[in-house]
Amino acid sequence: MESFEIDQPEFLLCEKPLKDYDSTGSFLTEDERSFALTVPDERTWVYHLLSESLIEFVLMNNREPYNFINKHKDFMYNEFRYTGVFVKNNCERLEFDENSVLDKAWEYLRSILKWEDEYYNGNENEN
Repeated sequence: MESFEIDQPEFLLCEKPLKDYDSTGSFLTEDERSFALTVPDERTWVYHLLSESLIEFVLMNNREPYNFINKHKDFMYNEFRYTGVFVKNNCERLEFDENSVLDKAWEYLRSILKWEDEYYNGNENEN
């Protein structure tokens, strides 16, 4: 039997995408889905495996300022303003710096946003 080691990623991306079905389980038509795209239902989290911490990145464009209770930090990508806020924070218990974890989680998410812009949206802007 051959032995090998599996590398564990530092971060995992967790998203709640827009749905193709409404709350009753009915399939949305193309017109209804285009309307659904205007509903702010998308949510994005980044999980840091090493610190066992979960960070939600909230898109703040078109939102009123919000006073987050948990540790948080603001970030920009092109014209989009995000706030990264700890949903589950085990940094102190596992001896990680909260600001460093937030910054690294943002860099991870930013690299995914950049990839989406370049390969999915056909846009080569990067901030």
